[in-house]
Amino acid sequence: MLTRSAAAAVAAAAAAAAPIVAAAAAAAAAAAAVLCAAPAAARADSGRLNLHLDAGYARPLGGVLAEAAPAGGLSLSLRADVAVVSLLAIEVGYSYEPFFTDPASELVSVSLLSLQHLGGGVRLNILDDQAGWLGDPGGNVLGTLWASVDGGVGFVPTQDGVKPGFALDAGLGYSLSLVKPLSVGLFARFTRYFVTVEGLAGGRTLNGVNVLSFGVDVTASVGASPRGGGGGSKKGDADGDGLSDAEEDALGTDPTLADSDVDGVPDGVEKRAGTDPLSGDSDSDGLGDGEEDKNKNGKLDPGETDPKKADTDGGGVNDGAEVKYGMDPLKKGDDNPDLILKAAGATTDTKDGDADGVADGADKCPGTSSGETVDGDGCLPLGDVEVLFGLGFKAGELDPATLPLVDRWVAVLRDHPDLLIEVGGHADGAKASAVGLVKWSKARAEAVKARLVAGGIPEARLLVKAYGGTAKLDKARTPAAIEGNNRVELKKLGPYDPAPPVPAAAPGPPGAP
Repeated sequence: MLTRSAAAAVAAAAAAAAPIVAAAAAAAAAAAAVLCAAPAAARADSGRLNLHLDAGYARPLGGVLAEAAPAGGLSLSLRADVAVVSLLAIEVGYSYEPFFTDPASELVSVSLLSLQHLGGGVRLNILDDQAGWLGDPGGNVLGTLWASVDGGVGFVPTQDGVKPGFALDAGLGYSLSLVKPLSVGLFARFTRYFVTVEGLAGGRTLNGVNVLSFGVDVTASVGASPRGGGGGSKKGDADGDGLSDAEEDALGTDPTLADSDVDGVPDGVEKRAGTDPLSGDSDSDGLGDGEEDKNKNGKLDPGETDPKKADTDGGGVNDGAEVKYGMDPLKKGDDNPDLILKAAGATTDTKDGDADGVADGADKCPGTSSGETVDGDGCLPLGDVEVLFGLGFKAGELDPATLPLVDRWVAVLRDHPDLLIEVGGHADGAKASAVGLVKWSKARAEAVKARLVAGGIPEARLLVKAYGGTAKLDKARTPAAIEGNNRVELKKLGPYDPAPPVPAAAPGPPGAP
């Protein structure tokens, strides 16, 4: 018989498991200590220290145990690995495999027979996606194809107690990167227990045990450092985007945010690909960099538009417009500019009466002065904040010599009649008091507002604000700096509604109809 009784088998398994689990815990603690002391390894969809819980079905292959437990059993294991180089990790683990024996078998006298294995070896990440977990910037569900080989001590219960012997374990599996730090996948293992047990029923001898197991693997990564699309862990890379903090400082990207422009592509990937990590749409074609580089790997793959080229197919219509109007941005022959004009309610007439580069049929601001730069609608552009420098004042009024500077903005505001504008005055002076600067800045803003109103801009659209000297552009006390701080800013505040609000009717007396 392999064991004396079911109770004795379970007790022996538990007694053997206690020191094994303790040893495994000690090994994991040692691995964690190595993790803290060692430099970061370049792993992508895993971490420096990875804890694996495997659960599945185990079946003995041939021999005495296969006859005694034809239904097989369970496979449970706890493993930990520490990365030493990009693809290689050192692994330790403990396995527990209880088998359900055939009551009719004369080879064993228990209903549950357990094998155990404690060992260590290597784990090889054959294919590591290197994009990070699903949910990370640039990450995806693809993970790691791995293989492992462990050697150690195996334990087989016998009539006289638990008998140790050499055990060899080989595994293969694939893990999907779900939510950091968890990965889930499938595994298959083959374990050989080199243990001989003589004197079984009928003079039989147990010459080792072969076990095949397969099931589900759940991995938790500790000290995880995804490479943000293949950049590798770098010293001083706080956000793990593949750029060192020093590189980010030089580029102007955010060292605490892996994707500074929030376009879905990590900064490191954009830097290597040649797109702008500070612009969500590097080629200004109306499609974000993350929309064009669909798998966020920084490469122009089949089926993707080029985030560095506004018109990928060279057909004459930008990629964003092609997608919007049902054209194929990868097919040159279907580019149709007239379709876009018709969809916008414009004519396909190419006449341009004001010679501003926008055809009359699409020009929302006809009559633009010759030589002016206009936007796509044919209107004078208005930024969020426009600064008016060089304004001269005499006795609180605009110097006539500088009136043309203000009059140009009358034309600009006419082209944008739906916006509410703040006219902000700023002042500076070598010996002026704070109160004096506020008074001075208010006079400047009021003078500019008066000129804009005289040019036909509704007064209700213009709100004056006096900043005094609280928002200096240059804090130096040089004449040039002081002159530059004396300015007026036109700032967009939001939409302008010319209709005054209708006051609510006052409630009537109680009982009134």
